[in-house]
Amino acid sequence: VEEQQLLSNYNIPKTTNRSLLQQTKTYKMKRFLGYMGFTTEEIRKMGLEALRHMDETVTTKREYKPINFTEKPLPKGSKPIMHWVNENDLEARGLVNGLVKAIEHVNDRHLKLEDYPFYYSTNTDNQMDQRLLIPFYHKHKIIGYTARWLGEKNYRIAKYFTDVPPGYVFNCDVQNYNRQFVLVMEGPLDAIALDGVAVLGSEPNQRQAEMCCNLQRKVVVVADRDDAVRKMITKAVDYCWSVAFPRWGEGVV
Repeated sequence: VEEQQLLSNYNIPKTTNRSLLQQTKTYKMKRFLGYMGFTTEEIRKMGLEALRHMDETVTTKREYKPINFTEKPLPKGSKPIMHWVNENDLEARGLVNGLVKAIEHVNDRHLKLEDYPFYYSTNTDNQMDQRLLIPFYHKHKIIGYTARWLGEKNYRIAKYFTDVPPGYVFNCDVQNYNRQFVLVMEGPLDAIALDGVAVLGSEPNQRQAEMCCNLQRKVVVVADRDDAVRKMITKAVDYCWSVAFPRWGEGVV
């Protein structure tokens, strides 16, 4: 009560009270409060109150809701690319062209086949045999996938064919819980490259925000360099996430 009266006497908004109190233990903040006219005794009382608030913060534990997804099969004829590579009759079965394109796309993204269990499918539905399959895992089970078109740009063919449950965040399973940060990207290939997670779009929803926060570390958004970046940044602000603006090298789009 005393510290609230002190702050109100100096017309400091209530919304800044806790933040200000927690900083009273620093030398610079004590000097600042002195310049504002607080007495030594008043600053001391505020410092004690700050310690009390810090103790409350440490003992308070956030409850996280468990998030589960239903296991789903990949398209018919799907195998890990590493398995296909070891088969002998690829040329006779007409699989060389599609498989080579899938491997080249992985290499073009400066990734290796060992970086993630990439798949390839012989299924011709939705041009699946001309796509790179990226399975989505949750608790070590496949719950969906995205398939990236590898042919020439064609407005009649979807660049990505995706089957994913609402609220899913890609690559959460492999996050190291000793880290201080989690990097959030839009697409899965970027997430693999930076060892982060992907929200599979530019507008993460509330359930995806919960999945990211369940990792219990600071969330940093690394937005794409495209027109949708504003949407991603707006959502980051809504969820109180940080946003990184790397100094990309020439040729990065």
